[in-house]
Amino acid sequence: MLCANSIPAMSMSTFVDPTETFPCLIVTTAQQLHCHDLSASAVDQSVTFHDNEHRVCPGNHQTPAPVRHGRVPIFLSLPLIVLLPLSAAADSREAVTIEINPEGFNASRADIRAVCRSAANQLLRHMVDLKKTTVRVSKGAHGPIALFKKGENGEHLIKLATEKLYWAQYAYQFSHEICHVLCGYDEDFRGNLWFEETICEVASLYCLRRMSVEWRTNAPFGNWKSYAPLLRDYTDEIERTRQGYLEITRTGLPAYYRKHARHLSSNGTDREKNGAMALVLLAVFERHPQNWNAIRWLNSSPSPQGETFPQYLSKWHRAVPREHSAFVSSLSALYGIPLQERKLPDKAPITE
Repeated sequence: MLCANSIPAMSMSTFVDPTETFPCLIVTTAQQLHCHDLSASAVDQSVTFHDNEHRVCPGNHQTPAPVRHGRVPIFLSLPLIVLLPLSAAADSREAVTIEINPEGFNASRADIRAVCRSAANQLLRHMVDLKKTTVRVSKGAHGPIALFKKGENGEHLIKLATEKLYWAQYAYQFSHEICHVLCGYDEDFRGNLWFEETICEVASLYCLRRMSVEWRTNAPFGNWKSYAPLLRDYTDEIERTRQGYLEITRTGLPAYYRKHARHLSSNGTDREKNGAMALVLLAVFERHPQNWNAIRWLNSSPSPQGETFPQYLSKWHRAVPREHSAFVSSLSALYGIPLQERKLPDKAPITE
């Protein structure tokens, strides 16, 4: 989510607030701890999010029916996407410094940093020549958020609404907020904010799914390997509850977008609709992860008042380097919006 400052009325909330409703093993760097249930939310009993919606912590739940073998058929009704291969280049995992203020999290600084670093690396490994930047993470009171206001030294400020050892929730929230940072989020016209929010929802799912694979053999700490399958369980549960995706499978994404376009333009943080569309885009990013680099040009220039979605996509298409042109065109085509080919720049932008 995005926010001009810490005042709820000035913020943009994007957290989907999934809850962990399955028994699992939670671990620390020092020892392994068993927990009967991770269904409790990361905040006490009730949280008022910045869009004035409420989420109440659930009580104990039975373990849900397995969903790993019955996942959402993400590729249904998608057009064939043909993308150009990208040349190999150094990634940007060392470009982002993550600072943690552990106060209020009831977890160690090292553990929180390890989870956030693992999540961020899933995106940063696909980015090229990213300028060095610092992200400071602290506990938030009103839901996860990326502030428009920066720190004293120009660092990006991210607040998370989780605590203790809910590593999947840390990763889910942080992935979303670091995606806003990488998109070059800005406080301008909000009519197309919903698309950036959808991309950031994709980032949350993508990062957790990749982490679930990586942690099997290369977890931040050796005794965290047993947590790897639970990261995937977390995303599976989120996917299973995306009711809006059923409408997309019936009508197609272009029809879904046309039906809800007016609502989206004035309700950019509609979690249900953004989350449903994210499942469609997730398939594309998972097949072509090198194109995560393209999101750095999503907000390459301020959005003027009244900018339409086709204009927004065309601006992004013009801004990206040539190797990402086909990818942006493909995403646009998923929404039924053709883009005219234009001469594209070759060099990456300097990320502030």
